[in-house]
Amino acid sequence: MLRSAPAVKLILQQTSDHLLRIQKSNSLASNTQIAFQHLMSRLLDTVHPSHQLNSTVMSFPLTAAAILRKRLVFLGYEIESDRLEVPVFSSVIHQMDQRMNANVRVYWEVTVTSDFLVGIVPLSSSTLETEVAHRLAFGSGKWWSKSKSMDSTISAGKSMETYGIVVDAFAGKLAIVTPDGKEHWGLGTDNWDEEECKAQRRMLQDCWTPFFALRGILYIAKLSD
Repeated sequence: MLRSAPAVKLILQQTSDHLLRIQKSNSLASNTQIAFQHLMSRLLDTVHPSHQLNSTVMSFPLTAAAILRKRLVFLGYEIESDRLEVPVFSSVIHQMDQRMNANVRVYWEVTVTSDFLVGIVPLSSSTLETEVAHRLAFGSGKWWSKSKSMDSTISAGKSMETYGIVVDAFAGKLAIVTPDGKEHWGLGTDNWDEEECKAQRRMLQDCWTPFFALRGILYIAKLSD
């Protein structure tokens, strides 16, 4: 999911933009509508693998719209009209994007005995040092949002302790789970001003990789499959 999501989300965004342009130009001819039915079936096969919807739609062109609509309803998508036109396609693409975000809730743990820094950086980052201005993190009793910081009541103890990190892409929030099991939501929350919250949520819903730093030793932590 984490490896395929960036490419699929890019396809969804490009398709949505193209649909909006066609809707504004009011040029949805019948042959273009058929092309979008095929495109929608391919998108559904990508987001919901193994359904083989695209081959079915291409094999039965006269009933393609009915087949596509039946599959969309079966998969739980809300269809606002009986006719599969641009507004319906755009709505389905938006629902697909929401579902992908809802499926990305990631948790991992770090065990520490001193001050630490843990969080996420953009997927394109090669090292933490070159991306300090873009990180979202917690460490040394502070929440870090890029170059800004906010004090937190959480701090690493002197004994060995394990902390959990939760990234909820759908909610656009990042939390630390302390050794007592409590979740402390610190990024993407109302603790920050509105614009900063929006920026944090955009990054949390984008493509990122986790990192962990301890006493000046920086490395990128990779998620296991």
